[in-house]
Amino acid sequence: MGKWSDAAGRFAVALLLGLGLLLPSLLAMQLNGHVFLGIAVMAAVAFTITLGERNRRWRLISIGMLLLGLVIFFVVASPDKLLSTLYAIYLKLSGQGAALPLYGQNCTVLLALVFGFLGASLSERSAGFFPALTVSMVVLTVIWVTGREDLAVYALPGIAALVALYAGSVHDEMPVKRVLPLASVLVLAAFLLIPSGGMGYEPLEKIAQDIRQTVRDYLFFPDQRTEFSLRAEGYYPLGSDQLGGKAEPTDHPVMEVLTGETVYLRGAVKDNYTGRMWLNTMGGRRHIYILPQNAAIRSNLFNMDLPKGELAKSSLLNEKSITVKMVSDSASTLFLPQRLRGLEMLSSGMVPRFNNASDIFITRDLATGDMYRVSAAVFKAGDAGLGTLVDACGGEEDPNATGIYQTYSQLPDHLQEQVYTLAQSMIVGANTPYEKALSIQTYLHRYYKYTLDPKPMQGNVDFVSGFLLRDKEGYCTYFASAMTVLCRMIGLPARYIEGYIARPNADGVAHVTGLDAHAWTEVYFAGFGWVTFDGTPPRERDNQNPPPPEEPEKPEPEPSDEPTDNSDDPPPEEEQEEPTPEPSPEPENQEQLDPPMPEDEDEEDKNHWWLLWLGIVLLAALAVFRVYWVIPENLAKRQKNADKEYSVWVQAVFDVLYLKKLKKLPGETLMDYALRLDETRAAGAEILPMAQILSHLRYSMHPVEEEYVVLTKNTYFALEKRMKKWQKMKLIAYRATTPKKKADYAARL
Repeated sequence: MGKWSDAAGRFAVALLLGLGLLLPSLLAMQLNGHVFLGIAVMAAVAFTITLGERNRRWRLISIGMLLLGLVIFFVVASPDKLLSTLYAIYLKLSGQGAALPLYGQNCTVLLALVFGFLGASLSERSAGFFPALTVSMVVLTVIWVTGREDLAVYALPGIAALVALYAGSVHDEMPVKRVLPLASVLVLAAFLLIPSGGMGYEPLEKIAQDIRQTVRDYLFFPDQRTEFSLRAEGYYPLGSDQLGGKAEPTDHPVMEVLTGETVYLRGAVKDNYTGRMWLNTMGGRRHIYILPQNAAIRSNLFNMDLPKGELAKSSLLNEKSITVKMVSDSASTLFLPQRLRGLEMLSSGMVPRFNNASDIFITRDLATGDMYRVSAAVFKAGDAGLGTLVDACGGEEDPNATGIYQTYSQLPDHLQEQVYTLAQSMIVGANTPYEKALSIQTYLHRYYKYTLDPKPMQGNVDFVSGFLLRDKEGYCTYFASAMTVLCRMIGLPARYIEGYIARPNADGVAHVTGLDAHAWTEVYFAGFGWVTFDGTPPRERDNQNPPPPEEPEKPEPEPSDEPTDNSDDPPPEEEQEEPTPEPSPEPENQEQLDPPMPEDEDEEDKNHWWLLWLGIVLLAALAVFRVYWVIPENLAKRQKNADKEYSVWVQAVFDVLYLKKLKKLPGETLMDYALRLDETRAAGAEILPMAQILSHLRYSMHPVEEEYVVLTKNTYFALEKRMKKWQKMKLIAYRATTPKKKADYAARL
């Protein structure tokens, strides 16, 4: 009866510990509707494990029940669904929670299985108190970091179980069933007595909040980010789901950019054209910018390793330093050139991340005064020598080209055949991919009009088709959309970009305003990477309503007629491209954008991330100290007499035997046990002399002599010498995590 009573007590602790882990996790993931399912599964797992260890029959029954439950789970949730469930959990922790409800039941069962197993395993007396505390602290820390302190109340069952486990580790003779009710009452009373407003010390609270924010930024970032869009600058008057309409940009200040030449600063990268708008379907995965394991992804997205070999030494690819200072609040997006080489945050609280669309953003919105510096190669279509370099790279191996083409060549099925015909007419006479893209840009410059007040779109007409075949006027989103679609029609991967153009003054500073908001196209060339093409006619900012361009010698193609000869040889690039200011020498007013040197007392406030590393270092130091503290040699040195020193070495010997699973047989005496081990050589060293001394001391009043200590010490070292490396590591971990009383050798004899 006592055995079953102990099993029931252990099951109660396992159930409470599992509840304390499971409930906050389910509620933090917003799986409230599956709570009862999770509790049932977790309780079943804890029951089968705890009661299954009582005797052989129950062990077989419990294992059968557990296997049956796992089979049912894997039949209902196929391996594909299981992988999808794990991925949905990952997306939830990364801030994309839309997929998790689709796998809510599978996720609940999975968490219940894990926490049920942990609850049952960690409630075993031999496991000790610290493993259960560690697991609980990890779960509670995750909840705290995600800002869900309100869920702490659901962790109370687990805290009560921890109190009971601690009491059991201190007092071996005290049954858990006697401790658990008192522990539950104490935990509940402590929770109820806490003031409703909480208690805290403001400086410590600030440090805690900084640590939490740093952990959130680097490990989780669950928040929905604010993405940049030209809608904020008045370019989506019809709503975010429809291009076109009368644009009303303003000259409100946005940023100051220290740059020696005009640079296109990307803010949003979009790949999917619907006929009405552009969508970003590549931005789901988020990566921390500074992590070395993300270097390969970062390199591919920003063409850091293109072009290769001698071609990479072209002066067109020389790195330029660009510093950005925000002069107004903005979205979370960092405005950067495409051919990025390096990124440095100059303001505190800026943790850069990037996604597979090649957007770079921080874990909060940009604020006035935020600064960052970037090094990048700055060039655009039409620059002297660029065509030759791109063509030379065409023969180089590019393993990413196929995937780029598949992603950035999508077009809707409803596009009219006249648009495809028009696209082909634009590239007559162009021989290389670069020349074809440049011909399309030149054609749009010559034959289409820039205006902020275009004709209204009619009905459900495709946006690009209506612009190219009928209206023939618009602003940057019109031209960029047309340029991107036309490039895809002739087989060139292209994507739609929104951001700003930074045009520096004579001092090398670009005062970017809402009038500099812009849209353009990036075209991919195998072996070279992405190139910026601006299909919008030049001088759009200097003349918001330029006169219509001169009519071409040949009539423009009508939607119903096939274009004939209106794609004359495009004029030289110099005549069409906006003149680029000569790079000025080192700007004299560098101090305008360079961050001031921080004062000594403000240095810590600039970088709170060091607190996280300090905590990690302290935890590591504590772990190392604990390992050092429990080494038998060190323990023995700290003992005050021979009796206690002898006990240390006896304990060390039995630790080795315990981890090797060399247990006594039922009814076997200590001498018989040692004799059996020596005869079978199972221990790897002679045990009998030590056992003889131990038996002699147990049943006599003879004091411990120095030679007894030396013999036992030598026995331990002989055993340890024959252990494998992984066994030694296991021994170190066992000593460091097992309380002294739980490891008492006498309990194993």
